[in-house]
Amino acid sequence: MVANANTVKATETSFRVIEALRERDGAGVSDLAGDLDLSRSGVHKHLTTLCELGYVRKEGDTYRASDRFFTLGAGIRDSDPLFELSRESLVELASAMNERVALYVRRGDELTCLYSTADRNKPDRPSPDGARRSLEDSFVGRIVRAQEDGTDPGKAGTDVEELQSIRGHQIAFETVDGVRRIAMPILGPADAPVGVVVVSGTAERLKGRRVGEDAPGLMVSTIESIESAFEAAETE
Repeated sequence: MVANANTVKATETSFRVIEALRERDGAGVSDLAGDLDLSRSGVHKHLTTLCELGYVRKEGDTYRASDRFFTLGAGIRDSDPLFELSRESLVELASAMNERVALYVRRGDELTCLYSTADRNKPDRPSPDGARRSLEDSFVGRIVRAQEDGTDPGKAGTDVEELQSIRGHQIAFETVDGVRRIAMPILGPADAPVGVVVVSGTAERLKGRRVGEDAPGLMVSTIESIESAFEAAETE
């Protein structure tokens, strides 16, 4: 719950309902009322309103968030200048590496995954699209902090294995549950990180020269291309 006298409680409650539907992958009125500590009649009113607006759909006695959120999210993503300028380069990087590539953009104290390519080698691996990561306690967040102030992202108990610097860009590596990730920031005005590119794949595939030379070289070339396009767009 947002602790702010200027917020509208009904709106907060509606979003609590939506979040609960997402977490449960659908639910009935009674389950939602119990989870949210709200009356059944109150939950029903919120659900009815959300259904009328097209943001929730009803299947029997079960309510689910509708595809309208996907439409909203895709529109927000597509209008982001960094996504627009980097998508083609990211697809090319994914093709060159034959691994998943993801773009995280900075949103205040968080990073949001706006886009990721398909994982051709492990199709059942969940997509990170829409994931939000803290600057303070996540792998992608710590590479931003490392770029900003030179701190070691592995000092706070993360799984970061190594930190390097290539042509002015920090690059970090981690391996979790057999998946290896390589992260490098995208630098904007005054060399401030505006996003992070992550290449990820199984540790069996991302090893040796591929992780030590090929990936870092391809990543820094891709990111420098994105930065040049971003700088050009900023000066127009």
